[in-house]
Formats: sequence, structure tokens, C-alpha cells
Amino acid sequence: MKPQPGDRIIIKNIPHDYEYRRLYGIQKDGNGQGTIPTDRFNVIAEKGIVPFLTGYTPYKDKGFLDVSGCGYSVDLKKLRFTETAPARFWKFKDGIAKAHNAEYYTELVNWFECEFSDLSS
Repeated sequence: MKPQPGDRIIIKNIPHDYEYRRLYGIQKDGNGQGTIPTDRFNVIAEKGIVPFLTGYTPYKDKGFLDVSGCGYSVDLKKLRFTETAPARFWKFKDGIAKAHNAEYYTELVNWFECEFSDLSS
């Protein structure tokens, strides 16, 4: 199964002493999380590399996906599909773009995992 925009990647075994560990949005279990963006999605098909961004809840509304954070990549062969489960997104409440007007929701996405040692920047 190939990942799609908005799918999530769990990054396993991030070293505790890694200086930029917090940029992976460390979860309670100590693993990080990344989201696959739309803008670089063609790289998966062309080169077999899966780009993803870490650190922030992605924006998604009416088919538009915007992901920000720190960029990393992993070889498609190194990803392991784990499950289809809800993931968190946000959008502007009532479509009104203004400060403090975020509405958070969940949507089913595919979840993958890889080892920290498999990443490249």
C-alpha cells in the first residue's frame, strides 16, 4: 500500500539525546509523528521517496491540505503499514479565516511506521 497525502508516519526509536527530538511532535510513547504533504507527493511515484513534515497538526478543508513543519524523507521500501485509524486535522470554523477560529476534527487515514535510522533530510 502506498501512502497518500494526509496519511501519517510514526517515527520509532528517536534517540533520547537527539537535539531536535521535539521537532517530531513526540507522543506519550516516545515516538514521533509526521504527515505526508500534497505538494511533494509526486516524488513518491517518481523516485520511491516519501517526503513528510513533522511538528504541526495539518490544515485540511474542502480537499485542500496544508502541512507545515520540518521536512524529512524515507525510502518507500522502509515504510510499514500499521493500520487505518483517525488522525487529527484542523480547518477554519465556518470557513472564516481569522485568528482563534480553528476547528479540530478527525478523519480516517492510513498509518505507517519507520525507524528513525531510516530517515534522510
